[in-house]
Amino acid sequence: MSDHHPYPLVYVQGVNFAYGTTLVLSEISLEISKGDFLAIIGPNGSGKTTLIKIILGILRPDSGQIKLFGQDLGSFSKWEKLGYVPQSASQIDSLFPVSAREVVAMGLLSGKKFPRLITRADEKAIDEALELVDMGKFKTRRIGELSGGQQQRIFIARAIVNKPDILFLDEPTTGVDAATQTRFYDLLGSLNQVQKITIVLITHDIGVVSKYVNKVACLNQKLIFHGNHEEFCRSSVVEDFLRGEQHLLCHRH
Repeated sequence: MSDHHPYPLVYVQGVNFAYGTTLVLSEISLEISKGDFLAIIGPNGSGKTTLIKIILGILRPDSGQIKLFGQDLGSFSKWEKLGYVPQSASQIDSLFPVSAREVVAMGLLSGKKFPRLITRADEKAIDEALELVDMGKFKTRRIGELSGGQQQRIFIARAIVNKPDILFLDEPTTGVDAATQTRFYDLLGSLNQVQKITIVLITHDIGVVSKYVNKVACLNQKLIFHGNHEEFCRSSVVEDFLRGEQHLLCHRH
């Protein structure tokens, strides 16, 4: 922990959540510190998306405590510090008449009071976000004309245009080819290491992601494991959990 952050960016303690009578999360406690690149892994239906939505205040837990940047979730208001790329972000209607630049601008508008005008400083922030994800030259293109991998980069630009401290991504590489995935994770690695953005990634692509991940949270209703990547690779959880795929997650490229 650095001197500037005596507290974790995200603190989750004893969180329980059920949809009706179906228990989704049981007694989840974890901390996310500045600089982490955390992969949240687990089978489908294990509560990964639910946990992120609870941290982001989209869903309310049945019990437990959440703090963001040292503040109780209920009184937290600096939402621009958090960026979020939801699961469905890349499902874009190819005829939707909005440009890449306008999609990124939406990330700024969400934090503005009416009338929502884009200032010159905003224009600069939009251009910087597009450049960071290497999409500056596509800013006037219609989003539906871009490839899946290019669309993903635009949605990352939208999520980072406010210069958040922490970026949450939910299964961001669903439906793109392996080469695009690799470039995508290289981008996340650079955002984490160069831009110093803390990253929380729900993923199935454990193989591609391993070279940047430094923390792993393994979820299946309960938190089966939470700790450093190296500890995870040495733990018995890996073998039970990945059933022969541990070489993917634990093999550093």
